[in-house]
Amino acid sequence: MIIAQTPPRFYPYIGGVENYCLDLSKTLVKRGHKVKVFCADEGGKNVSRVGAIKVFRHKTLFKVANTNVTKDFVKTLREQDYDLMHTYQPTPFTCDLSVREAKKKGKPSVISYCNDIVGNSPLTRLAARVYNKFVLRKTLKACDRIVVINPYYAEISLYLKDFKEKIVFIPVGVDEKRFVNKKKKKQGMNIGFLSLLDESHGYKGLNVLLEAMKTVVEKIPRAKLFVGGKGKLMPRYKEMCESLGIEKNVVFKGFIPEKELVNFYNSLDVFVLPTISSKQEGFGIVLIEALLCGTDVITTEKVGMQAFLKENSLGSVIQSGNSELLAKTIIERLNKHSRIKRDLLIKNFGNLAVAKKFEKLYEELL
Repeated sequence: MIIAQTPPRFYPYIGGVENYCLDLSKTLVKRGHKVKVFCADEGGKNVSRVGAIKVFRHKTLFKVANTNVTKDFVKTLREQDYDLMHTYQPTPFTCDLSVREAKKKGKPSVISYCNDIVGNSPLTRLAARVYNKFVLRKTLKACDRIVVINPYYAEISLYLKDFKEKIVFIPVGVDEKRFVNKKKKKQGMNIGFLSLLDESHGYKGLNVLLEAMKTVVEKIPRAKLFVGGKGKLMPRYKEMCESLGIEKNVVFKGFIPEKELVNFYNSLDVFVLPTISSKQEGFGIVLIEALLCGTDVITTEKVGMQAFLKENSLGSVIQSGNSELLAKTIIERLNKHSRIKRDLLIKNFGNLAVAKKFEKLYEELL
Protein backbone atom coordinates (compact mmCIF):
# COMPACT_ATOMS: atom_id res chain seq x y z
CA MET A 1 0.00 0.00 0.00
CA ILE A 2 1.00 3.65 -0.39
CA ILE A 3 0.97 5.46 2.95
CA ALA A 4 1.04 9.23 3.27
CA GLN A 5 2.72 10.43 6.46
CA THR A 6 2.39 14.09 7.52
CA PRO A 7 4.57 14.86 10.56
CA PRO A 8 5.24 18.56 11.25
CA ARG A 9 8.87 18.16 10.14
CA PHE A 10 11.02 15.18 9.15
CA TYR A 11 14.56 13.82 9.37
CA PRO A 12 17.21 15.26 9.49
CA TYR A 13 15.13 17.42 11.83
CA ILE A 14 15.15 15.70 15.23
CA GLY A 15 12.14 15.65 17.54
CA GLY A 16 9.81 13.24 19.32
CA VAL A 17 7.08 13.08 16.65
CA GLU A 18 9.65 13.27 13.86
CA ASN A 19 11.58 10.27 15.23
CA TYR A 20 8.32 8.38 15.78
CA CYS A 21 7.33 8.91 12.14
CA LEU A 22 10.82 8.12 10.84
CA ASP A 23 11.14 4.77 12.62
CA LEU A 24 7.62 3.71 11.64
CA SER A 25 8.13 4.75 7.99
CA LYS A 26 11.46 2.94 7.68
CA THR A 27 9.98 -0.26 9.10
CA LEU A 28 6.91 -0.07 6.83
CA VAL A 29 9.20 0.33 3.81
CA LYS A 30 11.17 -2.75 4.87
CA ARG A 31 7.86 -4.63 4.96
CA GLY A 32 7.18 -3.78 1.32
CA HIS A 33 5.03 -0.66 1.57
CA LYS A 34 5.60 2.69 -0.13
CA VAL A 35 5.77 5.74 2.15
CA LYS A 36 5.44 9.38 1.11
CA VAL A 37 6.15 12.06 3.70
CA PHE A 38 4.67 15.58 3.44
CA CYS A 39 6.13 18.13 5.87
CA ALA A 40 7.71 21.53 6.44
CA ASP A 41 11.23 22.21 5.15
CA GLU A 42 12.70 23.08 8.57
CA GLY A 43 15.91 21.17 9.22
CA GLY A 44 16.17 19.53 5.78
CA LYS A 45 15.35 21.90 2.91
CA ASN A 46 17.26 19.99 0.23
CA VAL A 47 16.58 16.41 1.38
CA SER A 48 13.96 14.84 -0.90
CA ARG A 49 14.64 11.23 0.07
CA VAL A 50 15.47 9.44 3.29
CA GLY A 51 16.42 5.96 2.18
CA ALA A 52 13.47 4.68 0.17
CA ILE A 53 11.11 7.26 1.67
CA LYS A 54 10.06 10.06 -0.70
CA VAL A 55 9.86 13.38 1.15
CA PHE A 56 7.90 16.42 -0.05
CA ARG A 57 9.13 19.44 1.91
CA HIS A 58 7.24 22.75 1.90
CA LYS A 59 8.56 26.23 2.52
CA THR A 60 7.85 27.50 6.02
CA LEU A 61 6.11 30.88 5.82
CA PHE A 62 6.04 31.41 9.59
CA LYS A 63 5.65 29.48 12.84
CA VAL A 64 2.97 29.67 15.51
CA ALA A 65 4.36 28.15 18.71
CA ASN A 66 5.83 24.86 17.45
CA THR A 67 3.69 24.67 14.30
CA ASN A 68 5.05 25.43 10.83
CA VAL A 69 2.62 27.17 8.47
CA THR A 70 3.79 26.16 5.01
CA LYS A 71 3.29 27.01 1.37
CA ASP A 72 1.68 24.59 -1.13
CA PHE A 73 1.13 21.80 1.42
CA VAL A 74 -2.48 21.23 0.33
CA LYS A 75 -1.57 21.51 -3.35
CA THR A 76 0.97 18.67 -3.02
CA LEU A 77 -1.46 16.46 -1.11
CA ARG A 78 -4.00 16.89 -3.89
CA GLU A 79 -1.48 16.09 -6.60
CA GLN A 80 -0.01 12.96 -5.01
CA ASP A 81 -1.63 9.55 -4.89
CA TYR A 82 -1.84 7.45 -1.71
CA ASP A 83 -4.05 4.78 -0.19
CA LEU A 84 -4.17 6.04 3.39
CA MET A 85 -3.33 9.16 5.35
CA HIS A 86 -1.44 8.99 8.67
CA THR A 87 -0.98 12.30 10.46
CA TYR A 88 0.12 13.48 13.90
CA GLN A 89 -1.25 15.58 16.75
CA PRO A 90 -0.32 17.95 18.45
CA THR A 91 0.32 19.74 15.14
CA PRO A 92 -2.46 22.12 14.14
CA PHE A 93 -2.55 23.02 10.45
CA THR A 94 -0.69 19.93 9.23
CA CYS A 95 -2.97 17.46 11.02
CA ASP A 96 -6.24 19.24 10.25
CA LEU A 97 -5.49 19.82 6.57
CA SER A 98 -4.26 16.24 6.14
CA VAL A 99 -7.51 14.76 7.45
CA ARG A 100 -9.60 17.19 5.42
CA GLU A 101 -7.79 16.45 2.15
CA ALA A 102 -7.88 12.68 2.72
CA LYS A 103 -11.64 12.88 3.23
CA LYS A 104 -12.04 14.83 -0.01
CA LYS A 105 -10.16 12.07 -1.84
CA GLY A 106 -12.21 9.36 -0.17
CA LYS A 107 -9.12 7.98 1.59
CA PRO A 108 -9.11 6.77 5.22
CA SER A 109 -7.14 8.79 7.75
CA VAL A 110 -5.39 7.93 11.03
CA ILE A 111 -4.26 10.42 13.66
CA SER A 112 -1.48 9.50 16.08
CA TYR A 113 -2.65 11.56 19.06
CA CYS A 114 0.47 12.12 21.16
CA ASN A 115 -0.96 14.66 23.60
CA ASP A 116 -3.35 17.58 24.01
CA ILE A 117 -2.41 21.09 22.97
CA VAL A 118 -2.31 23.20 26.13
CA GLY A 119 0.02 26.16 25.51
CA ASN A 120 2.85 27.49 27.69
CA SER A 121 2.02 31.19 27.93
CA PRO A 122 -1.18 33.26 28.27
CA LEU A 123 -1.27 33.88 24.52
CA THR A 124 -0.59 30.28 23.44
CA ARG A 125 -3.01 28.94 26.07
CA LEU A 126 -5.73 31.18 24.61
CA ALA A 127 -4.85 30.05 21.08
CA ALA A 128 -4.95 26.41 22.23
CA ARG A 129 -8.42 26.84 23.74
CA VAL A 130 -9.76 28.43 20.55
CA TYR A 131 -8.19 25.73 18.36
CA ASN A 132 -9.41 22.87 20.54
CA LYS A 133 -12.94 24.23 20.64
CA PHE A 134 -13.44 25.18 17.01
CA VAL A 135 -11.00 23.10 14.92
CA LEU A 136 -9.77 20.00 16.74
CA ARG A 137 -13.23 18.57 17.33
CA LYS A 138 -14.05 18.74 13.62
CA THR A 139 -10.80 16.99 12.76
CA LEU A 140 -11.35 14.20 15.30
CA LYS A 141 -14.88 13.75 13.97
CA ALA A 142 -13.65 13.55 10.36
CA CYS A 143 -10.82 11.05 10.84
CA ASP A 144 -11.33 7.27 10.82
CA ARG A 145 -9.10 6.21 13.72
CA ILE A 146 -7.33 7.93 16.61
CA VAL A 147 -4.20 6.14 17.81
CA VAL A 148 -3.20 6.95 21.38
CA ILE A 149 0.32 6.13 22.53
CA ASN A 150 -0.84 5.81 26.13
CA PRO A 151 -3.68 3.34 26.85
CA TYR A 152 -5.10 5.69 29.49
CA TYR A 153 -4.91 8.92 27.52
CA ALA A 154 -8.53 8.76 26.40
CA GLU A 155 -9.45 9.16 30.08
CA ILE A 156 -6.92 11.97 30.70
CA SER A 157 -7.59 14.05 27.59
CA LEU A 158 -10.25 16.74 27.66
CA TYR A 159 -10.98 16.21 23.97
CA LEU A 160 -11.03 12.46 23.29
CA LYS A 161 -13.91 11.40 25.53
CA ASP A 162 -16.52 11.78 22.75
CA PHE A 163 -14.55 9.68 20.27
CA LYS A 164 -13.82 6.49 22.22
CA GLU A 165 -15.25 4.27 19.47
CA LYS A 166 -12.45 5.46 17.17
CA ILE A 167 -9.58 5.07 19.63
CA VAL A 168 -6.89 2.40 19.29
CA PHE A 169 -3.82 2.02 21.50
CA ILE A 170 -0.51 1.51 19.71
CA PRO A 171 2.70 2.59 21.51
CA VAL A 172 5.65 4.42 20.00
CA GLY A 173 8.23 2.10 18.47
CA VAL A 174 11.93 1.98 19.37
CA ASP A 175 14.77 0.62 17.22
CA GLU A 176 15.81 -2.42 19.22
CA LYS A 177 18.82 -3.01 16.96
CA ARG A 178 20.17 0.45 17.62
CA PHE A 179 19.53 0.88 21.34
CA VAL A 180 21.69 -1.85 22.86
CA ASN A 181 23.59 -2.35 26.10
CA LYS A 182 27.28 -1.63 25.49
CA LYS A 183 28.23 -1.40 29.15
CA LYS A 184 31.31 -3.40 30.07
CA LYS A 185 31.13 -2.50 33.75
CA LYS A 186 29.25 -0.30 36.20
CA GLN A 187 29.78 3.33 35.22
CA GLY A 188 29.94 4.84 38.70
CA MET A 189 27.40 7.41 39.89
CA ASN A 190 26.22 8.93 36.62
CA ILE A 191 22.70 10.32 36.30
CA GLY A 192 21.18 11.49 33.00
CA PHE A 193 18.42 13.75 31.70
CA LEU A 194 17.48 14.61 28.11
CA SER A 195 15.21 17.35 26.73
CA LEU A 196 15.03 20.66 24.94
CA LEU A 197 15.82 23.36 27.48
CA ASP A 198 13.09 25.86 26.68
CA GLU A 199 9.75 27.04 28.05
CA SER A 200 7.76 24.55 25.96
CA HIS A 201 9.58 21.66 27.67
CA GLY A 202 9.45 22.93 31.23
CA TYR A 203 7.01 20.10 31.96
CA LYS A 204 9.95 17.67 31.80
CA GLY A 205 10.79 18.76 35.36
CA LEU A 206 14.50 19.57 35.14
CA ASN A 207 14.14 22.17 37.91
CA VAL A 208 12.83 19.43 40.23
CA LEU A 209 15.77 17.21 39.31
CA LEU A 210 18.30 19.98 40.01
CA GLU A 211 16.76 20.58 43.44
CA ALA A 212 17.00 16.83 44.11
CA MET A 213 20.66 16.81 43.07
CA LYS A 214 21.56 19.06 46.00
CA THR A 215 20.55 16.27 48.40
CA VAL A 216 22.09 13.55 46.20
CA VAL A 217 25.45 15.37 46.15
CA GLU A 218 25.38 15.82 49.92
CA LYS A 219 25.01 12.03 50.30
CA ILE A 220 27.15 11.01 47.31
CA PRO A 221 29.70 13.79 46.54
CA ARG A 222 30.97 12.06 43.38
CA ALA A 223 27.52 11.76 41.80
CA LYS A 224 27.16 13.65 38.51
CA LEU A 225 24.16 14.69 36.47
CA PHE A 226 24.62 14.87 32.69
CA VAL A 227 22.01 17.07 31.00
CA GLY A 228 21.55 16.51 27.27
CA GLY A 229 19.84 19.20 25.20
CA LYS A 230 20.07 22.86 24.32
CA GLY A 231 17.72 25.82 24.56
CA LYS A 232 17.15 29.36 25.78
CA LEU A 233 16.73 28.28 29.40
CA MET A 234 20.21 26.76 29.74
CA PRO A 235 21.69 29.91 31.37
CA ARG A 236 18.84 29.92 33.89
CA TYR A 237 19.42 26.26 34.76
CA LYS A 238 23.16 26.91 35.14
CA GLU A 239 22.42 29.80 37.51
CA MET A 240 20.15 27.49 39.50
CA CYS A 241 23.00 24.97 39.81
CA GLU A 242 25.28 27.71 41.15
CA SER A 243 22.71 28.87 43.70
CA LEU A 244 22.28 25.26 44.87
CA GLY A 245 26.04 24.73 45.04
CA ILE A 246 26.01 21.79 42.61
CA GLU A 247 27.62 23.42 39.54
CA LYS A 248 30.59 21.02 39.74
CA ASN A 249 28.27 18.02 39.76
CA VAL A 250 26.11 19.00 36.77
CA VAL A 251 27.43 18.79 33.21
CA PHE A 252 25.44 20.48 30.44
CA LYS A 253 26.37 18.51 27.32
CA GLY A 254 24.32 20.55 24.87
CA PHE A 255 22.60 18.96 21.89
CA ILE A 256 23.40 15.24 21.58
CA PRO A 257 23.40 14.04 17.94
CA GLU A 258 21.38 10.94 17.15
CA LYS A 259 24.50 8.90 16.42
CA GLU A 260 25.83 9.64 19.93
CA LEU A 261 22.57 9.00 21.79
CA VAL A 262 23.22 5.30 22.42
CA ASN A 263 26.62 6.09 23.93
CA PHE A 264 25.00 8.76 26.12
CA TYR A 265 22.51 6.25 27.58
CA ASN A 266 25.27 3.67 28.03
CA SER A 267 27.40 6.14 29.99
CA LEU A 268 24.71 6.41 32.68
CA ASP A 269 23.75 4.39 35.74
CA VAL A 270 20.33 6.01 36.06
CA PHE A 271 18.22 8.00 33.61
CA VAL A 272 15.63 10.39 35.11
CA LEU A 273 12.47 11.79 33.49
CA PRO A 274 10.77 13.79 36.29
CA THR A 275 7.74 14.93 34.25
CA ILE A 276 5.18 17.15 35.97
CA SER A 277 2.38 17.17 33.32
CA SER A 278 0.45 14.09 32.17
CA LYS A 279 -1.26 16.07 29.38
CA GLN A 280 2.07 16.93 27.78
CA GLU A 281 4.04 13.69 28.36
CA GLY A 282 1.92 11.23 26.40
CA PHE A 283 4.49 8.42 26.38
CA GLY A 284 8.11 8.94 27.44
CA ILE A 285 10.07 7.12 24.72
CA VAL A 286 13.43 8.11 26.25
CA LEU A 287 12.69 5.68 29.10
CA ILE A 288 12.44 2.73 26.69
CA GLU A 289 15.61 3.82 24.89
CA ALA A 290 17.51 4.03 28.19
CA LEU A 291 16.23 0.66 29.40
CA LEU A 292 17.21 -1.06 26.15
CA CYS A 293 20.72 0.33 26.73
CA GLY A 294 20.80 -1.34 30.15
CA THR A 295 20.28 1.89 32.09
CA ASP A 296 17.89 1.98 35.03
CA VAL A 297 15.17 4.64 35.00
CA ILE A 298 13.22 6.88 37.35
CA THR A 299 10.09 8.73 36.30
CA THR A 300 6.77 9.99 37.67
CA GLU A 301 3.11 9.04 37.65
CA LYS A 302 2.54 11.74 35.00
CA VAL A 303 4.35 9.80 32.25
CA GLY A 304 2.25 7.84 29.75
CA MET A 305 4.05 4.53 30.18
CA GLN A 306 4.24 4.64 33.98
CA ALA A 307 1.69 1.81 34.37
CA PHE A 308 3.78 -0.52 32.18
CA LEU A 309 6.88 0.22 34.25
CA LYS A 310 5.08 -0.47 37.53
CA GLU A 311 3.37 -3.64 36.27
CA ASN A 312 6.68 -5.08 35.12
CA SER A 313 8.90 -3.83 37.97
CA LEU A 314 11.06 -1.69 35.68
CA GLY A 315 12.70 1.31 37.30
CA SER A 316 10.91 3.55 39.79
CA VAL A 317 7.71 5.55 39.37
CA ILE A 318 7.29 8.27 41.98
CA GLN A 319 5.11 11.29 42.77
CA SER A 320 5.85 14.25 40.50
CA GLY A 321 7.19 17.57 41.78
CA ASN A 322 8.68 16.05 44.95
CA SER A 323 12.41 16.79 44.92
CA GLU A 324 13.04 15.12 48.30
CA LEU A 325 11.46 11.86 47.15
CA LEU A 326 13.29 12.08 43.84
CA ALA A 327 16.64 12.50 45.64
CA LYS A 328 15.91 9.50 47.86
CA THR A 329 14.95 7.38 44.84
CA ILE A 330 18.04 8.37 42.86
CA ILE A 331 20.28 7.35 45.75
CA GLU A 332 18.44 4.02 46.05
CA ARG A 333 18.73 3.31 42.31
CA LEU A 334 22.41 4.23 42.20
CA ASN A 335 23.04 1.56 44.81
CA LYS A 336 20.55 -1.06 43.67
CA HIS A 337 19.48 -1.41 40.05
CA SER A 338 16.28 -3.05 38.80
CA ARG A 339 16.41 -6.05 36.49
CA ILE A 340 15.86 -4.93 32.89
CA LYS A 341 13.67 -7.26 30.81
CA ARG A 342 14.89 -6.55 27.29
CA ASP A 343 12.79 -9.22 25.56
CA LEU A 344 9.63 -7.82 27.12
CA LEU A 345 10.53 -4.30 25.97
CA ILE A 346 11.14 -5.45 22.40
CA LYS A 347 7.91 -7.45 22.32
CA ASN A 348 5.90 -4.37 23.33
CA PHE A 349 7.84 -1.45 21.87
CA GLY A 350 10.19 -2.77 19.18
CA ASN A 351 9.82 -1.11 15.77
CA LEU A 352 8.72 -4.33 14.08
CA ALA A 353 6.04 -5.10 16.68
CA VAL A 354 4.64 -1.56 16.43
CA ALA A 355 4.75 -1.48 12.61
CA LYS A 356 2.78 -4.74 12.45
CA LYS A 357 0.06 -3.21 14.61
CA PHE A 358 -0.18 -0.20 12.33
CA GLU A 359 -0.14 -2.47 9.29
CA LYS A 360 -3.13 -4.36 10.68
CA LEU A 361 -4.97 -1.11 11.40
CA TYR A 362 -4.31 0.22 7.89
CA GLU A 363 -5.54 -3.00 6.30
CA GLU A 364 -8.76 -2.89 8.34
CA LEU A 365 -9.47 0.65 7.15
CA LEU A 366 -8.75 -0.22 3.51
